[in-house]
Amino acid sequence: MIRSMEGRCTVKRVLLTGMSGTGKSTLIQELGKLGYKSIDLDEPGWSQYSADGDWVWREERVAELLATEDAEILFISGCTESQVKFYPQLDHIILLSAPAEVLVDRLMTRTNNAYGKRPEELADVLR
Repeated sequence: MIRSMEGRCTVKRVLLTGMSGTGKSTLIQELGKLGYKSIDLDEPGWSQYSADGDWVWREERVAELLATEDAEILFISGCTESQVKFYPQLDHIILLSAPAEVLVDRLMTRTNNAYGKRPEELADVLR
C-alpha cells in the first residue's frame, strides 16, 4: 500500500478509456496478468443499458469499487457517457486511441464482442 503523510492508505485509481476497439479490454486483461487489480467495467455486472438505451456504469457498484483500498493501484477500463461522474475520484485517466482503419479492422474481426459490427454502431465509433 502507498501511505500518505497522515498514515492513511492511498490507492491510485486509473481509468483506461477510449472508443470501442482501442484495446481497453486487452490492456486491462494484461494488467491483471501482471498482478494488478484490474476491472473491465464494460463487462456484465458493471454496466447496463439505461431506460434510454444508453450503455452506463452501475453507479452504486462502481462507487463502492472506487472507495476500496485493498490494492496499491486499481486499474479500471470502460467507456460510457456516465463515466464523467467518477472523474473526481480518479487519479489518472488514460485515453486510448487508434487510427480509424485499425478500429474498423478490430471491430469487424473480433469474436468476443459484437459491438461495432452494425452500421450505426460503427458510425458512432468513427465520429
